[in-house]
Amino acid sequence: LGWLAFVLWPRIRDNARLNAGYLLGFPKDQEAVDRLARRMVQSYAYYIADFLRLPTLHRNGWESQVLFQGRADLDAAVREGKGAILVGVHLGSWDLGAAALAWRKYPVNVIVEDQPSPFLGQLVKKFRKDSGVNVISSKNVRAMLRALKKGEVLCLLIDRPCIKGGETVDFLGYPATVPSGAATLSLLTGAKVLPAAVVRLPDSRFMVYLGPSIPYHVNGRTPEQAQQLTQSIMTSLEWVVRRHAEQWCIYHPFWRSTSPSLGS
Repeated sequence: LGWLAFVLWPRIRDNARLNAGYLLGFPKDQEAVDRLARRMVQSYAYYIADFLRLPTLHRNGWESQVLFQGRADLDAAVREGKGAILVGVHLGSWDLGAAALAWRKYPVNVIVEDQPSPFLGQLVKKFRKDSGVNVISSKNVRAMLRALKKGEVLCLLIDRPCIKGGETVDFLGYPATVPSGAATLSLLTGAKVLPAAVVRLPDSRFMVYLGPSIPYHVNGRTPEQAQQLTQSIMTSLEWVVRRHAEQWCIYHPFWRSTSPSLGS
């Protein structure tokens, strides 16, 4: 499936090549970039397969298949009573990570954008809810605030570039504009922000990485603070993209073009 997508969908292929070029620092037509781009597209096929088998995994010994690192950091944040905000990127099997936390009895809410197809949106929402995960629209800020007030966990992905709004940050050495919602929610509520990632391991198991919480100092909740916290969030996620670039499912231009050799 991933191989076919790479061959048949020029837009996905070209965007994956462009992003792979930034990751490797080569012009996007080089062989190494093409190889990484193909693996990035193939990774999405693995993600879909993982998503579809969530009910089966839950019934059949998921504890031995999903490992955790950093749960103590999440537990410490939740104990403060202000909720916790887990922020990640579209890497590995992100829906499995949210479901596994729900199976561990954490009150988990995932923040999602509305699907272009209402039918598909409802189908995906039902799959998530059947896995024990509550779904909140990215437009429903009040629901997010209610969840944090109840001490629950919000999970959101930050790597969708913003055409309008957002915060401009440095990510892996290049500027990108990303949503500032996680930082804004944290500054409004005092909820801790923790980086999160779900990586597919070579033995077909999964590792859920959590935390530690990102330190910051509240001083008037200024726009500058939102930018600084958003930058800290992105910096905290750089390591997982560097180490597992082939699992990053990013098929739209992520960075602003700053170099003719990378952006052309």
